[in-house]
Amino acid sequence: MDVILNKIIKGYTFLNEDLADPRTKALFLIGNLWCVPSLSIFYTYFVSVLGPKFMEKRQPYKLDMILKIYNVLQIICNLYLVHSVSYVRFSAILLYDIRREETQVLNSCRLLNAFVHSVMYTYYMLSSMKINISWKKHITQLQMIQFLILIWHYSKLLWTDCDYPYWITMVMTVQNVVMFILFGTFYYDTYVKAANVPALPKIEANDVLVGKLVSNGKLKEQ
Repeated sequence: MDVILNKIIKGYTFLNEDLADPRTKALFLIGNLWCVPSLSIFYTYFVSVLGPKFMEKRQPYKLDMILKIYNVLQIICNLYLVHSVSYVRFSAILLYDIRREETQVLNSCRLLNAFVHSVMYTYYMLSSMKINISWKKHITQLQMIQFLILIWHYSKLLWTDCDYPYWITMVMTVQNVVMFILFGTFYYDTYVKAANVPALPKIEANDVLVGKLVSNGKLKEQ
């Protein structure tokens, strides 16, 4: 029994102490191993079981104002993060990046992510206000560029000795590769493939009444 307890304690210590990054121990929700997996499990259960069951006999809630407030807060927070990194500091980040300082590399990743999300939530805000803007395609392009840059940043840590956890680098690299593939597939199906599909001719009710038939996708007189 003592042997089993010692193995459990050693395993717990290995997961929570040995693998942990000391720089994130004081951060909210990621200070230990259990918060993020627990929240992920609850989220999956809520969207697949609890949420649909709760809304089964209810009408959809009107959340327009809540969504507008949420989008405004997201825009403010992300713009604040972008603004907090001045031009001088951004130049320093690039210099530290060349010197392979991982802390500054991660700071530049945060700056990029905050900028992209500020653009995204601005688009969501304008859409919720029924303002028709054609940003969707360009936002997808911007997100794909972001994933490529993040892949480059994280993959550099795989062959650079900078005292950063190797397994986190692997996870983040693979995650951004998967995200790029998913967004790239969506972009191809929505904007490339769909644009090459010829549109079928529009058939009006009067065309049928006067005896027009459809043959091989073309209208012809009977």
